[in-house]
Amino acid sequence: MNIPPFLPFYEFSLRLPQPGAETALFAFFVLLGALTLLYALPDRRPGTLIAMLLHAGGGLLALTAQDLIVLLLGWETMTFTAFFLLARTGRENALSAGLRYIVIHMASATLFFIGAAVHWQATGALAVAPATPAAQPFFLAAILIKTAMIPMHAWLIDTYPKASYAGSVLFSIYTTKVGVFTAARLLRVSLFDQPVLALVGATVAVLAVIGALRQRNARRLLAWHIVSQIGFMLAGVGLAVSMAGGRLGVEAGLFHAVNHIVYKSALLMVAGAVCRQFGHDDLHRMGGAGRGMPVTFAVAVVASLAIVGVPPFAGYASKELLKQASQTPLIPGLLLVASVGTGLSFIKFIALIFLKKPAPGCDLPLKDPPALQRIPMLILAAFCLINGLRPGWILSGTDIDIYTPSAVIFGLIPPLAAGLIWLGIRRRVLSVPDSAETEPVVWPEAVGNRLSPLLPRLRAWHAVHPHTAFMALFLFWIALACWLGNA
Repeated sequence: MNIPPFLPFYEFSLRLPQPGAETALFAFFVLLGALTLLYALPDRRPGTLIAMLLHAGGGLLALTAQDLIVLLLGWETMTFTAFFLLARTGRENALSAGLRYIVIHMASATLFFIGAAVHWQATGALAVAPATPAAQPFFLAAILIKTAMIPMHAWLIDTYPKASYAGSVLFSIYTTKVGVFTAARLLRVSLFDQPVLALVGATVAVLAVIGALRQRNARRLLAWHIVSQIGFMLAGVGLAVSMAGGRLGVEAGLFHAVNHIVYKSALLMVAGAVCRQFGHDDLHRMGGAGRGMPVTFAVAVVASLAIVGVPPFAGYASKELLKQASQTPLIPGLLLVASVGTGLSFIKFIALIFLKKPAPGCDLPLKDPPALQRIPMLILAAFCLINGLRPGWILSGTDIDIYTPSAVIFGLIPPLAAGLIWLGIRRRVLSVPDSAETEPVVWPEAVGNRLSPLLPRLRAWHAVHPHTAFMALFLFWIALACWLGNA
């Protein structure tokens, strides 16, 4: 095939966000970027603050891009600033994690570039719009990596807990949400008239919750839930191929992205505050923070209710909209299971950090973080409630009642089911010894036994040495250049 030389004719172009959830996503990108910088100020590291500003700028650039080249430029700005932020933390293995991060995202960018080239060859245009069918597989692969969908999730689980506390908040706001927004604008993938991306997202939402339930590291638990919540978003934007619920599905997916960056940022700030106090991330070596850190405790409860989707908090509003947008019971059913697992995870999160007695030797004098860190947490907690009570201020033009009696009852099922399950397993969870490496198994042992032979191979694949990954990507680029040169 002959690919026209589009770069010589390239013109830099941006666009204003469309009214509705897209505009809200842009506004919260700006707001959350400012709040994260405020949260990071007590660390007094100017280089880190500059990199965080550039990272936020890359996210905003991608969100307002009108053509594929600017969109890719925004992607890669976030990639390289994220690597810099990881490298500056000084944490153990942070540099190796950063190198793997940059290799994975460069591979994603390469696939995106191929998709852009194929789209240009077919249409002669670079506008950000639903891609031509020939380009869809390349964009799909790039976005699945960018959004950390299983099994391409290891880069997120590996890097976010190794970032600084403010850095992990920043990463959770931009990288994967830009991937979701890109999916909403480019992808229209169906197979046998089924919305492939929506089914992938709903399935991953369940699988990632299972991974989260086994974590004892506070930020790894939250990282797994980022993957799960991205599944919710893709379950919405993947409905774009549907004639009936397509527009509503995209709006619901982006609305959930807005809500997610609010409550997940609050939860990561909570985790940063408590981990600083205890000096580690191990949930089972914490406890008793409820009295010494009342503001942090209150924010954690509100944000947990929001992520679980308890009415009238933010997560409930977007999850109910997702349910109404879906035309089949399969996707809402999978998301319901994921919500139950989410509820169980955050009951454990609250219980181990704030409610149980302090672990032996960890009875420390605890206190809330300084005002510069409390203020962002409280603002985010307020939005967890505002976005749930008044979703209309975000969903302009979407006339749907989400507070019908049946919808509210459906929204209460996950937290109630999670509470009942917790009553059955709480002694096993709370009695885990401090030296244990993993959580007790909370799914059927037969499933765990069948999966266990595969786990070492999966870990080895995900833990590939950065030099090996760089060489593989370099050889791929050479092969790609040869293919394009002979096309």
